[in-house]
Amino acid sequence: MKEELELFAKNLNTYLDYYGLTQADLADRLGYSPAAVSHWCKGLKFPRLGTIDRMTELFKCRRSDLLEREVDPTTIET
Repeated sequence: MKEELELFAKNLNTYLDYYGLTQADLADRLGYSPAAVSHWCKGLKFPRLGTIDRMTELFKCRRSDLLEREVDPTTIET
């Protein structure tokens, strides 16, 4: 479980950096507190799957891009 949290956090941070978004920006767009997003970005907690699906729409990616493999920023499609 810890490895999955760390992978998700790393990928989430990669997408935030790629799109030039802050944790506060993501919190505003998803309707969550900045503290919740901070927990996700630090690999302490997972968001709900519905929230992950909303992230996939925002980042134009698949759920597996956030959860199952390390994202290479050079391969992110815009």
